[in-house]
Amino acid sequence: MIKTNYISVRGLMPSYTNSVIMCMVFFLIPVLSIAQLKHDYVWTIGYNSQENGSPPGFWLAESLLSFHSNPPDTIRLQTFNTRGRANTMSMANSKGEVIFYSNGCSLFDAEGNKVPGGEELVFGPRFNRQCRNTILPTYSNWDASTIALPMDSNDSLFYVLFHRREVNREADGFENPLGVVSFELYKTKVVLDGNDGYVAKDRTLIFRQNMGNGNFAAVRDTQLHHWWIIIPPDYHLNNYEIIRLGPDGVDTILTQYFFYEGLPFEGGFVYNSGSAVFSPDGSMYARWIAEDE
Repeated sequence: MIKTNYISVRGLMPSYTNSVIMCMVFFLIPVLSIAQLKHDYVWTIGYNSQENGSPPGFWLAESLLSFHSNPPDTIRLQTFNTRGRANTMSMANSKGEVIFYSNGCSLFDAEGNKVPGGEELVFGPRFNRQCRNTILPTYSNWDASTIALPMDSNDSLFYVLFHRREVNREADGFENPLGVVSFELYKTKVVLDGNDGYVAKDRTLIFRQNMGNGNFAAVRDTQLHHWWIIIPPDYHLNNYEIIRLGPDGVDTILTQYFFYEGLPFEGGFVYNSGSAVFSPDGSMYARWIAEDE
């Protein structure tokens, strides 16, 4: 069943910083507190793969940042023909062993091979320009615009969520005042296929509307193997979409409006910078925006 709810909340601005932190209390989200698993023990980041460092910040490959040790270790991957920029995602199993990751274009297994069915994670004109026939494939979105969530206790079912991003003239009728719009939220299953490893399948549209460029955040529901995900709005809008996702797919979508009175946003707009996170108990959602950036 799909339900929609409309709630008004307000922002909080600390007086000691030029940045802005928005805190929202979601009374409608029950959260499950469980023992810490290790699905997030390995992160994907980029590094400069040229020995001489020239040109800096351009020829990037990907590394895994492992939190199995303190301080963390970095493990360089063999996917040199990709850029480890903002739109990266990684997933480990319950033991903290990486099983797949993404550069926004494709899904890769732990050895750097493309996951069957995940060769083309997204599609459209931007994908064709940035991911096909290029030595530096990457789908240029902001942080946390592609996320993965475990859906069972056996490391056999995961969902990957992501959205399309296009210039206005190629966005099937959607548009953004800045000329580039994020829209069409999708999910793809990643399943363990016997002894053949993981495969991706069943790319499904969740909804079609303007949305923020990244900053997806997720927290566990009280029901086992279910999650709440918050999708922030496009920078000139204020509708936060709250999705409940379980092994069988999406069963609830809520809409919560955030009004920006008292916050120093130029024109009332919230640009797609910074990051978003839930509190450990799931009762608070915070979004950080670097106003002085």
